[in-house]
Amino acid sequence: MELEKNILCTLLICYLHLKFEITKAEESCQLPSYEQGVCVPFNQCKFITDLFEKYQDRIPSHHISYITRSKCSKDTEPIRICCKPEEVEQVAALVEPALLKTVGKFVEDTDYNRDFVSQLNTEGLNILNNLTCGDSNSNRVLGGEETNLNEFPWMALLRYDSPSNEFKCGGSLITNFYVLTAAHCAKTPDPIKYLLLSIGVRLGEHDLSNDVDCEQRGTKEFCAPPVENFGVERIIIHPKYTVRSTSNDVALVKLDRKVEFKAHIKPICLPATQRSMEVNINEKIFVAGWGATEAGSQSSLLLKAFVQRYNHSVCGNAFKIVLSEKQLCAGDIENGHDTCKGDSGGPLFQLNAYKRFKKFIQYGIVAAGGTACDFRYLLPSIFTNIVTYMPWITEHIVYFLFLSSIFLLIDAQQTCVTPSNENGRCVSYKECQFVNDLYAKYADNIPQYLLDYLIRSKCSTGNEPVRLCCKVEQVVVSTKPTSLSKSSRDVDDLNYSLDYISQLNAQGLKILSNIRCGYAGSNFLAGGNETKLNEYPWMALLKYDGEKFKCGGTLITNNHILTAAHCVLASTDPVIGVRLGEHDITKEIDCQPGIKTKCAPPPEDFGIKKIIVHPKYNFRKRINDIALLQLDRPVQFRKEINPICLPMTPNALNVDYNDRFLVAGWGTTETGSQSNVLLKAFLKISKLSYCANQFRLEVNLKHICAGDLETGRDTCKGDSGGPLFQLAPYQDLKKRFIQYGIVSFGGVACDLTKLLPGLYTNVITFMPWITTNIV
Repeated sequence: MELEKNILCTLLICYLHLKFEITKAEESCQLPSYEQGVCVPFNQCKFITDLFEKYQDRIPSHHISYITRSKCSKDTEPIRICCKPEEVEQVAALVEPALLKTVGKFVEDTDYNRDFVSQLNTEGLNILNNLTCGDSNSNRVLGGEETNLNEFPWMALLRYDSPSNEFKCGGSLITNFYVLTAAHCAKTPDPIKYLLLSIGVRLGEHDLSNDVDCEQRGTKEFCAPPVENFGVERIIIHPKYTVRSTSNDVALVKLDRKVEFKAHIKPICLPATQRSMEVNINEKIFVAGWGATEAGSQSSLLLKAFVQRYNHSVCGNAFKIVLSEKQLCAGDIENGHDTCKGDSGGPLFQLNAYKRFKKFIQYGIVAAGGTACDFRYLLPSIFTNIVTYMPWITEHIVYFLFLSSIFLLIDAQQTCVTPSNENGRCVSYKECQFVNDLYAKYADNIPQYLLDYLIRSKCSTGNEPVRLCCKVEQVVVSTKPTSLSKSSRDVDDLNYSLDYISQLNAQGLKILSNIRCGYAGSNFLAGGNETKLNEYPWMALLKYDGEKFKCGGTLITNNHILTAAHCVLASTDPVIGVRLGEHDITKEIDCQPGIKTKCAPPPEDFGIKKIIVHPKYNFRKRINDIALLQLDRPVQFRKEINPICLPMTPNALNVDYNDRFLVAGWGTTETGSQSNVLLKAFLKISKLSYCANQFRLEVNLKHICAGDLETGRDTCKGDSGGPLFQLAPYQDLKKRFIQYGIVSFGGVACDLTKLLPGLYTNVITFMPWITTNIV
């Protein structure tokens, strides 16, 4: 009784540890619907498996588009998708470990009274027919127990999570996705062994004891390429297999990625033609494996043995069972050559007629045999008869292939980064929804700034057909074009007749409310153009691939920069990063002289995780010129790096338009050159009609018009995206710096001969959009 308790405790600890590791491995992600999800293998998401059960290989295009946009794994990783937490199919301890194990669909066995080929799944048959299979790497099959180097390149080893023996079963490569093995290699009644799941497959192995396999051929040494290890995406077990029987002992192992065939890694043929159905009695049949030898120890080298086929009665008498036509009996009971438990799941194969040539064809899977494997037990072995299960095999190498082929199609496309710094795919312009929509809207009159964007999106070279870097979610993956996915969540503009606060996103409002914002680095506002050291600690510089800095922005949360949409879409070079805590861009360390020299810590550079552009931004009309940059990591606030406040309280809405406003930036000065030091200027608000007349634009409440028409002080193109801000009452009625505008458009020459005002995006009208998109 005590022993049983100990075993149960051990199993419970193992299970809890396994569950903890799985939970820990799950990453949070964002669904295309902007809900929080969990990044899991796609076959563990109920939404996906339900779709496949419902539609088979006819999943509607809008679902396919959603699936591709849900992908959360890297291109080099096994495919994972972002799944709703409640739809993640949980791991069941000891019953069906890790959804890798799947009971396959029931398919009728081969009916020997009907035409064989007509019973096979057509698509599965096409997959097999299109393979070059069954070619040995040896010109002639020699006798002896040891194989030549990579003589049988289809041999597979199933890798287990076991401290005592990494490899416990064999298998055979049959396509570039599937390994054929025995069901008992994946399912056992022993709960402790059941925890030792098959965690991988090794291909291209010859000698387990060597990292590089070589053999002497005459005076020269030949070495094989390294082995290749694959993960297991799914194990498909025959639905009628039971651990108490040797019948239906067949399973398919779906690999986590496509196998690239090489000289030492190639598939074996299956009996998929009428001619290849029957075993040629006059030819020897092979078994091969790294299994236990007659002495009971595992061989490090791949071994082979010639065996004979026997009547069912020989195995029936030996094992006291009745064999069916689903099984084969074979062995060498005179010499004791046979397979042992280490070779379970391995192939029984023969050189036989296949199409117009002789190829190695697999006819059996090692199912059961003598366990001692020495001369005292000269027993034959029972093999699963593959011919009987060809309808099931051809059905399932198609059934679970379609969904992953969607991803493989996408993964085959070259990855790239769009001019707006988002992940993209290098595809034909016809396969990009964004381009299709542009042609539909503008025909041959596409605006110049969009043409410039398309030119910068080109990712093909030389004489190749034109391909463009298209955002992942806008790649058309079916004959029906997907709808254009906007860069952000569309939110209604501010309605001035409704309560202001009620129109803001509650979660976004909470994020902003919990931030200590709007504190300047200087205790007083000094005059002059140059700022004091870190006077405005929210100022950001946008870093570009070409010129180093060309736009500004403001830090508003520990993850987000507020800037202008034209800074990320209209620039000729992509935005690649953000700098915070800068004062003088020519110096590594910024210091301010005085009685005591005061120096600031070095600035901090951040990457960009996501660019969120207002979906209604229009460069030509200069409207909705606003964007958010999500940084690649959280900002640690300090004296030199702090956020500015946004107008999100009723107090902040009471703007004193007669008071002075501030602009700041490193932009072009009156002489046309860029300033090294952060500058500032005091501005006054002008009537919107003044900007409308000056710029001949349709101006509305989404804009602010401001400038200093007496001295020509305003912002220039280097300051685009920077803030228009003011010291005003905030939450506690104490004065803080609050941002009311984003530099959008102004005089290009920026000298005293061009006394033009500047046009700013009115932040207040976009607060519903901002609070929604920072969540």
